[in-house]
Amino acid sequence: MMDFHKGRWRLALGRLVNLRYINRWIIFSADLFVSLSVSLLGVLGMFSILHIRIGESDVLKVGLSSFVASIVSFLLFKAYHGVIRHSTLRGLWRIGGAAIGKSLLMFLLLWLLKARFSPSIYWLGGIMDSTLTIVMLVTLRVFVINVYNSVLLQLGKKRKRVLVFGTEEESVMIATSANRQVFMQNYSIMGFLSFGNSKKSIRIAELPVYQIENVEDLYRLIPRNSLDGVLFPNIKVAHQERDRLIRYCEQASLKTLVVPEMEELRGGEAKRSVREIRIEDLLGREEIHINLDEIGNLLEGKTVLVTGAAGSIGSEICRQLAHFPIKKLVCFDSAETPMHNLRLELEENPCEAIRTNVFGTRVMADAAVSYGVEKFVMISTDKAVNPTNIMGCSKRLAEIYVQSLSLAIERGEVKGETRFITTRFGNVLGSNGSVIPRFREQIAQGGPVTVTHPDIIRYFMTIPEACRLVLEAGTMGKGGEIFIFDMGEPVKIADLAKRMIELSGLQVDKDIEIKYTGLRPGEKLYEELLNNKENTKETPHEKIRVAAVREYDYKDVITHIHVLIELSLRVQILPMVREMKSFVPEFKSQNSRFAELD
Repeated sequence: MMDFHKGRWRLALGRLVNLRYINRWIIFSADLFVSLSVSLLGVLGMFSILHIRIGESDVLKVGLSSFVASIVSFLLFKAYHGVIRHSTLRGLWRIGGAAIGKSLLMFLLLWLLKARFSPSIYWLGGIMDSTLTIVMLVTLRVFVINVYNSVLLQLGKKRKRVLVFGTEEESVMIATSANRQVFMQNYSIMGFLSFGNSKKSIRIAELPVYQIENVEDLYRLIPRNSLDGVLFPNIKVAHQERDRLIRYCEQASLKTLVVPEMEELRGGEAKRSVREIRIEDLLGREEIHINLDEIGNLLEGKTVLVTGAAGSIGSEICRQLAHFPIKKLVCFDSAETPMHNLRLELEENPCEAIRTNVFGTRVMADAAVSYGVEKFVMISTDKAVNPTNIMGCSKRLAEIYVQSLSLAIERGEVKGETRFITTRFGNVLGSNGSVIPRFREQIAQGGPVTVTHPDIIRYFMTIPEACRLVLEAGTMGKGGEIFIFDMGEPVKIADLAKRMIELSGLQVDKDIEIKYTGLRPGEKLYEELLNNKENTKETPHEKIRVAAVREYDYKDVITHIHVLIELSLRVQILPMVREMKSFVPEFKSQNSRFAELD
């Protein structure tokens, strides 16, 4: 029974703590009560000390004057505004102004009411009343903050004990404001962590600063503070420490946490939240800068259609487009996850690849020309470079179609003004269908984590980075180009799997097994290096180059595309794949039943 009541009491406290703020009129009433009490008790105390007798009428005049003066002054200075638990020294001027204004107005009212006080009493009483009012109003706020923090401690007996990395301003601000921030209520800040060999005892904001030089130093800190993790002040700092402190934490089985930038929630409310560091944070690169003014000028007043708008890339493009002065944004989609699952089966269902990637692109491109669309930006893939599977070849065929159509328009062979631009890049971090969500799901299920080959490598790019480059390429494109993006350094997929397991606080083989399943049909071991200068030309943007590819005659392309579509509709698989290999001679199947057709 006692546990039941204790549980209800903790639940009530939890609801109280989770209140965003107390109604301002409750604060106003509390301030008014404190102010009135100070005036009455202060005046009575002062007269008692000075051995001066005072009549009941004068006491009533003091009470009435204090009541009226407090209301007017508090409303004027808005001392009751704000959230008390977030009160800082900056808010003292409101309290001070309200208290001094109240005392001046109160004694003016007493003079008008002809209270029987001497001039010296007016001066002494005014100073004493304003001083005591300031002290008591500040005390009230300190009391509320301490009660709030005490409740948090009672509710947070299982709070994670963490060290904040760094002693810079942002780290100190996070540590000092932790008790006032709802998003930090599950964490206890035990001090600061930095690299160095100083033996001096240093404290910042009454919290110790621990300096380490190696992982052994970190091991020694864990039992001393019963540490659960290390908190990084932002993603940039975490990324800088990916090969040092984060590695140490992985070895010591400490959680690595980060406070991201302000995040917009669905309801429009902005908030910060502590979360565990993800592999995307460590693989991400320095932010890519694009010419926002040039993109804005191109898009101003335009209607933009985004196909695949609900997918990982499409949705991010829509979010970025929303920042520009476009006239209308039209979002079109079917479903990304089923389409990804379908992509895995395209090697066994090549007819679907032709219908989706080739016929679908042709329909969209022809419609763009018919309706006088100014620019058509197609997103392709690095798998279109020397394709080894059906999906890569179908994407290359789509590229060839839009390129040849663009060239035909330029030569006057096809009537139209649409400029066609193709962008080509590799794997995108965190997109539906990428290895990262799959690995994350497998780790959550206890493993095994499946990798096709120990030596397989891939290039990765973040979703926002890829979308920014798509917009930039779409702006600089004149028509007919295939833009390829600098994908950075390649990542070994087996190493990626190991890092994700370690980031989860687990050990490879001991907790989670990595299982090698063998290359899938058509899967490459090494991706083509897209930004090879021998095959590309420079552009004004250092991260974007133009692929030097052969030109195709539009009439010849139309003939082959028509044949492929007809064969796909009749589900004549072998003749269709043979036609694909004939038209794209660099298409050489790997680990596939279609290799016999090469």
